[in-house]
Amino acid sequence: MISGPYPVVMSNGVGGWHSKYAVKGPGVVTGRSGTIGGLQYIEGDFWPHNTSLWVTSFNSNEPKFIYWLYSSLNLERFGSGSGVPTLNRNDVHDQLIGVPCNIAEQRRIGAFFDRLDSLITLHQRKYCGVASWMLGVALVRLGSESDGAFGEMKHVLR
Repeated sequence: MISGPYPVVMSNGVGGWHSKYAVKGPGVVTGRSGTIGGLQYIEGDFWPHNTSLWVTSFNSNEPKFIYWLYSSLNLERFGSGSGVPTLNRNDVHDQLIGVPCNIAEQRRIGAFFDRLDSLITLHQRKYCGVASWMLGVALVRLGSESDGAFGEMKHVLR
């Protein structure tokens, strides 16, 4: 693999970058083998790894809507294989799913879930930052107490 601008999309996400692409984006990618159900939306051209399944033919549907629709399918339930989970695309193809025919409505739904996902990510980052700060304060306080657990550890580590 020669390093380049195109993401190599594996079953669990982007695993590298390649100088060539094999598929024109946009695309929705999930794991075929190993990690199943962790979907990725790839806006541009990409190289899908052989551990992934992807769709780039959206049959006149909005790609972002299809991404969120697939996200709701719980693809993990279609997994088979005892040691390494495997997804057979034919098992998913048999599913009947109702979708709005109006492309503008699909765009609004896709945009709504994009905004919701961004908001959730923002709050998770804020929470992690606050939790990390609180843990740091607690460790400093515990470490400064000579009779605390970390105070005892200082004596052991000397």
